Amino acid sequence: MNSIRNLHKNNSNNNKNIIKMNNEKARTLLKEALEDMNSRDLVQLHNVYCDLCNMCDDEIHANDEDFFETFFNGSPYDLYAAVARGDCNPNHDWIRFNGYGNLQTSNCVSDWIDESDIVDYMIENDEDLENEDIRDILNDCENEDDEDDFDGEDDE
Repeated sequence: MNSIRNLHKNNSNNNKNIIKMNNEKARTLLKEALEDMNSRDLVQLHNVYCDLCNMCDDEIHANDEDFFETFFNGSPYDLYAAVARGDCNPNHDWIRFNGYGNLQTSNCVSDWIDESDIVDYMIENDEDLENEDIRDILNDCENEDDEDDFDGEDDE
């Protein structure tokens, strides 16, 4: 009976090690995918993540007329206050609200995005954040896990 328990325990530990290795591989591949994304795709992925995690205040937007019409249409004083108390440059490509409702701009969205949190979320939730390349990576790592679980013996 002890040998059966030990066998089950060893198989369970092996499966945990396989899952950990595949998670590390997925983590590496996902980090590389995020690093290779252009700013627009990274912002889109980040904003989907924010939406799913109920963190809409952290969303990043294009610094364009549409942003100001969406958030400040008919409120010139609110716009003035958000810009005056914020850190804005009209020549920057990206804009967001800081924690106080003021505006910040940047040309480097990666300064605002915690890629490791996004990668952890994608792995823990098997979530592609509406990105086909991310789905391919998650599926490939999952399929490797399934292949590693197969021991080649019949269960008869």
